[in-house]
Amino acid sequence: MDPIRIKSAADAVAVAVLLARHLPTSELVILPNGQGAPMGAVPLPGEPDAADVDVLAATLRDFPGIADPLTRAFVVFGTESQAAVVAEAIMRVIDPSALSPVFAYFQGQAVQWDGFNTAIGEPVDLATHPHVARGLIDGTVSLLTRRELFAVCRPAQFGSARSEAVADKVAQLLREWSADEPTAVAKAVHAEAIEPQLSAGDHGIYVSEGQAALLVAAVSGDLRIRDALMGQFTEENARENAEVWRQAGASVPADLSGNAMVLSALARWIVGDAVPAREALNAALESTPNHSFGRLLERVLDAGVNPRMIWPQIRAGLEF
Repeated sequence: MDPIRIKSAADAVAVAVLLARHLPTSELVILPNGQGAPMGAVPLPGEPDAADVDVLAATLRDFPGIADPLTRAFVVFGTESQAAVVAEAIMRVIDPSALSPVFAYFQGQAVQWDGFNTAIGEPVDLATHPHVARGLIDGTVSLLTRRELFAVCRPAQFGSARSEAVADKVAQLLREWSADEPTAVAKAVHAEAIEPQLSAGDHGIYVSEGQAALLVAAVSGDLRIRDALMGQFTEENARENAEVWRQAGASVPADLSGNAMVLSALARWIVGDAVPAREALNAALESTPNHSFGRLLERVLDAGVNPRMIWPQIRAGLEF
């Protein structure tokens, strides 16, 4: 990514959304201001009080490089009271003579604190801001909140009639495949239900009832079929795969949704979409709490494992 200059409060808010890849709510986003500096996100209490200043200050002290004011900018997504608490906490952590900028976004306004006392706001339309618009076009950014990202991963999104019809077809497919060779099944499912979506381009992704049934059945039986399909996930096609598997998991009742939604979460993790991956996984584990692969992926996300360090090696053992 080319260097991005922050010239206004609107720019700072847009860059925070671009880096977070979703619309934060009740969060402090810590922006890097140099190559190699980490980005951070800290959840904020809904109704903060004086005690929360101490807690937040302690959290910020542990953030890498926080004391260097030249490498940080702070963006609060929330309320004015949350922004005020963040500003006070930052003043306890960073030398007041060299404070980093503090910005905030609430009620459609981008704000920069002037001396942490007065706020000067400007309206900002995030969907049309150049920094965000590019990400929306290429699919790397969503303007959904965490709650909304979770909601679109819930089962039976398209109504009970469709979910029941797809579930019946899944049961039929599992019976038909009982004697078939797993790799052959995986190849057939990939050719019919996934490959057409990967080349959809500007037409977008739409998973039909029949395709949803194929996908859900493929991850509801022999694990070798699931593993072979996972082996087709690459950094180049992972976002498309994530949406395909999300729609499949959203097309069926809760007892069938978890397997597909775990694969959607996996695909999001592969391209570093940490928040969408987490919310897809949360939805999967709500449907299937004891999902062993889902719990393994949960530990991977908790540990902050870089997918580029391990996924190519894992994938090499799973391909057709």
